[in-house]
Amino acid sequence: MTTTGPLQILIGVDEPMVSSLLADCPDVEIISHETLGTADTDETDPGRNTQKVAATLDALDPDCLLVTGPDSLDVAVVEAVRARGIPVVAYTDAAIDRLTTCEHISGYVRRDDGGADDRRRLLDELAWVTSQETRQQLRDSTDQVTMLHDATAELVGAETPEELYQSTVDVAANVLDFDTCYVGIVDGEYIVPKAVSTDTPDSGFRRMRIDEGLAGKTYQTKTSQLVHHIEEDSDAKPAQSSYRSGISVPIGSHGVFQAVSTHLDAFDERDRQLAELLIGHVAEILTRLRAESVVQTRQTKITRLHEGAMDLVAARSRAELFERTVTVAKTILDFDRTYIFAASGGEFVPVAKSAPPDAVDVGRLPLDYGAVGKTYRTGESRLTPDIHADADADPVGDIYGSGISVRIDDVGVFQAAARDTRQFDETDLELAELLISHVTATLKRIEAESGLRDERDRLAALFENIPDAAVTFEFDDDRPVVQRVNTMFEYVFGYPADEIVGANIDEYVVPPANDAEATTFNEKLQQGTSLRTSVRRQTATGVRDFLLHVVPVHLDQTNTSGYAIYTDVTEQRERERELRRQNERLDEFASIVSHDLRNPLTVATGYLDLVQETVDDPNLEPIDDALDQMARLIDDLLTLARKGQVVGETTTVDLQTATMDAWSHVETSDVELVVSLSEESTVDADYNRLIDLLQNLFRNAVEHGSTSNRTNWTESGDAVEHGSTADDDPETAKTTTVRVENTADGFAVEDDGPGIPAGDRESVFETGYSTSTDGTGFGLAIVRRIAEAHGWEVTVEAGSEGGARFEFSV
Repeated sequence: MTTTGPLQILIGVDEPMVSSLLADCPDVEIISHETLGTADTDETDPGRNTQKVAATLDALDPDCLLVTGPDSLDVAVVEAVRARGIPVVAYTDAAIDRLTTCEHISGYVRRDDGGADDRRRLLDELAWVTSQETRQQLRDSTDQVTMLHDATAELVGAETPEELYQSTVDVAANVLDFDTCYVGIVDGEYIVPKAVSTDTPDSGFRRMRIDEGLAGKTYQTKTSQLVHHIEEDSDAKPAQSSYRSGISVPIGSHGVFQAVSTHLDAFDERDRQLAELLIGHVAEILTRLRAESVVQTRQTKITRLHEGAMDLVAARSRAELFERTVTVAKTILDFDRTYIFAASGGEFVPVAKSAPPDAVDVGRLPLDYGAVGKTYRTGESRLTPDIHADADADPVGDIYGSGISVRIDDVGVFQAAARDTRQFDETDLELAELLISHVTATLKRIEAESGLRDERDRLAALFENIPDAAVTFEFDDDRPVVQRVNTMFEYVFGYPADEIVGANIDEYVVPPANDAEATTFNEKLQQGTSLRTSVRRQTATGVRDFLLHVVPVHLDQTNTSGYAIYTDVTEQRERERELRRQNERLDEFASIVSHDLRNPLTVATGYLDLVQETVDDPNLEPIDDALDQMARLIDDLLTLARKGQVVGETTTVDLQTATMDAWSHVETSDVELVVSLSEESTVDADYNRLIDLLQNLFRNAVEHGSTSNRTNWTESGDAVEHGSTADDDPETAKTTTVRVENTADGFAVEDDGPGIPAGDRESVFETGYSTSTDGTGFGLAIVRRIAEAHGWEVTVEAGSEGGARFEFSV
């Protein structure tokens, strides 16, 4: 080993920056490690390589080895250096614990800009490391480094952060001879003491802010601090006034390690390096433990959260679900202050909370309020480490420092808050989102069940209140078994519900003669076909007629259940049967009229015509008129009997065309027709029956409105037969006018004849009613029958000029 002349410095890598930094230094001679011949190594014989390097090192006898980065030397060089106790200086921008040869580091210079300051610090470090005194100190500290290296195994064996903290101060005290030291870990905005060397119970280390004192500076800069005179350091704020010097080393991003002494200059660079070596291991182990703890805690919480989800699932209403949610958030996720806001009526309404007594009493909030509003609008969860530094946050009170916001579907927002800043991390947010995913799923289930309950209630109410007999049933081996009947079923059929429910309905209501019909109905229903048909069914009081409507639960597919509704039409069927019998009798009567009356009338008319051809007797004219009236009477009677209430297929009929057609078939003599119909006037009618209706109205106007048949009415409503007056003069006789016009909902036929007294306006539609000597009394009865057969309503009023006005609402 050289003791005079320039220092022989062996560099790990011949970097240009290192060479240029030390090239013009007369006190330094640089030797490249390639001189050792490691480029010509034999990978199959590592021992031979080590011997070759060792021989070269013996020949060169370097004063120091300079390493410039991780893995800068191969194994052969490291082993040779270790065997000879050659000091090692690290000049690098990497942390010392990143060097594979860190257990052999004697000196450490953090590389800055490679300038003059780096050169000065590096030369000072090389001079110090290679001095005889230092070499002796290094040799003396070899055992200490070895002990520190061995103690690492104890640190690695720590199972919890707390155990690691205590082991750290124990190693620092026992191996590095640091009498007073502590480990402070960051918790939010503070550095909190976690372990203090056992022989200094009254060390005075206290909780402090992360930007406070020497510990705060160390944590903020992530740089070790060596303080020879605490009272001269502006950043130092010692826990005890008796502390005079100290070391402060960052534990990664976790906290700070500090060692203090009551003596000045109690620590040197070597102590700092050893502390950094120790804390480097501690930081790595703590990172691992925390990662494992986070994973384990997260997994535990997820497991418990899934178990807690069972409690959420048990909720039967939104209010109950929200209360259970904040309880789960508190007991499983350790969120002390939680709130659920529901969006309602343009604002947020607090619907559930879990908070201590000192929590803010939050009221209603606008939908655009702070973080809760933004979370609801965007749907994105929010993690807010520092509420007061967040532009979107608008805390209701000043006591909260951090928080989480997660949207609950379209319903609202879940929030968790804490007093201090940085109390939540991404894991907390993930767990909160997992919780709310369970809440959302349960909420949808509650809403679906609520909807089903409401639907079932509505269907049950509808089923019960159907005005007809109703039954629900399910098929059991092709047997329709009753599940439920409504009250009307019990009333109509006479079977109590407790008797028929659970029984085969066909055995109760299907007459034996209709068994085949019921079987066919059941088969169609099971195939998904609905039925609507007339049936006869057995009741407790006998057989009755029903309109049966059977509906399967699912159309066009295989069914096992359905509904049946029975509309009792017994009375209607009886009326129909009676009407058929009446029509048969009426048809028989019409045949008699047509044959037995018309034939004699034809004979009489024929003989009268023969007499009138040979005899000119004015007394024969009344006989002729009587026979004509009898013929009209027979025609009207046949029309009333056979066609008055019969309407064939209806079409859209032009009312003006029908009016002119009907008018052309009526002897109108001195009656005038005025048509005041629009071009678009149409009605849906049987054309022939409409012609019959109009013809009868026109004949009525002719018969009652002509001069010879006109009847005057006194103010008391008594009829006075028109006698021979000036009105009999053809030149002065009054012409009757008939008008056909539109109304708001149909049409009207009006004349200006003598009119109809108000008391007789209903009677005119009765058969046989007539005030004319020539009338049959059937014309207006036929008008009403035809109108009713079309579904029209006919009324008679006074005309605008005193005559009769017939209005038809179609």
